[in-house]
Amino acid sequence: MQPKRTSSSFYLKRVATGVVASLIIAFFLLIFGGSALFGEFLLYETLPRYRLDSSSVQSSLMAMLPFRNTTSTEPNPSSNINVVDNPNGDAVDVFAPPQSPANLIGTGNIAFNARNPAPHGTIVGGAFALPTFAPGSVTPYIRENLHTFTYLRNNVYAIEPDTDLLPRHVDFNRWLNTDFSITPPDDPTLPTVLIFHVHSTEMFIDSDPTDPWTGIMGAGAYLQQALARYGIVAIHETGRFDIVNGRTQIMGAYERMEPVIQRILAENPSIQVVIDLHRDGVRGDHKFLTYVDGVPVARIMYVNGLSLLRQNGVLRELTNLPNPNLMDNMAFSFQMQMMSDYLFPGLNRRILLKEFRYSTHMRPKSLLVEVGNQNNTLQEAKNAMDLFARVLAQVVLP
Repeated sequence: MQPKRTSSSFYLKRVATGVVASLIIAFFLLIFGGSALFGEFLLYETLPRYRLDSSSVQSSLMAMLPFRNTTSTEPNPSSNINVVDNPNGDAVDVFAPPQSPANLIGTGNIAFNARNPAPHGTIVGGAFALPTFAPGSVTPYIRENLHTFTYLRNNVYAIEPDTDLLPRHVDFNRWLNTDFSITPPDDPTLPTVLIFHVHSTEMFIDSDPTDPWTGIMGAGAYLQQALARYGIVAIHETGRFDIVNGRTQIMGAYERMEPVIQRILAENPSIQVVIDLHRDGVRGDHKFLTYVDGVPVARIMYVNGLSLLRQNGVLRELTNLPNPNLMDNMAFSFQMQMMSDYLFPGLNRRILLKEFRYSTHMRPKSLLVEVGNQNNTLQEAKNAMDLFARVLAQVVLP
């Protein structure tokens, strides 16, 4: 019997089907596999941002990328400290804080931030308004799961390969129940927050490299003003710790920072919250972005340094970089993360755990904050500072 002949059109159909199938497979591999960078770009730039659950799609690789700094030769300013109390007199956003972070997470399968809370109270003078996320934005943290070490590792944290989160770092009940309220000073004009920048030369896509106020320092100045709306007085330290002899020098910036910041803290004992504000850096041209009521907002990430480094496959303590405040630092960033996801779901990326100590060892209520990356705009960073100020106020105001 003669074999049955197969028409050329049949083969063409088979080839076309194979090509389509290969493209589909390649697409999913890019998102979930081989190219985490391109996959995250597709997820963040093509899906509706206010409905995107950052915890479920955040790429660990993306969060692990090192800081990137632009070259700058700006001279040191003549004055490093700028203090703003309440520039609008009584025009402060007075609100009744919601439940404590311990109560934000209910029992059972509850998505606590699906409530889409509006700003609490009213703003005297009506000069400032905080946007809120669209209904349906949820990050379903489950109380029982947050007690689980593996769940925390996979959903709350991004961990660099040179360090690791260990069970001894985790004290969930302490994290939720520590009271981080600031003690109001007797003199309400005294500062309770310090903002500074170990890497002052970090710029945004629309920054003028000759003007530091168009980069991360400008975002810090704006944060100072945003906190004033809540009656929180902040010092903005504008020392250029990554500038030596008029040129950018990243190496040694943390060492040059510490004596200056310790002096400021000694001279201002009313300061209880210390914020080291950075701009993240990534490979490629995508940005960390979400939208709040249609307003583009740079996404935020908190960083904890564990003073724990893996060398030759073995984790060892960096005894030369001790952090007596590590557990409080961890609790503080955790409460800030939970409050942010409650108020503005999708604003925060996962908390990044790094190997060294960085700048959070000087006070229990210390944060290293990354806002956006080099592809975000300064305005997107300022928009993020509005929301960050609200989150911080909810956590620290008594």
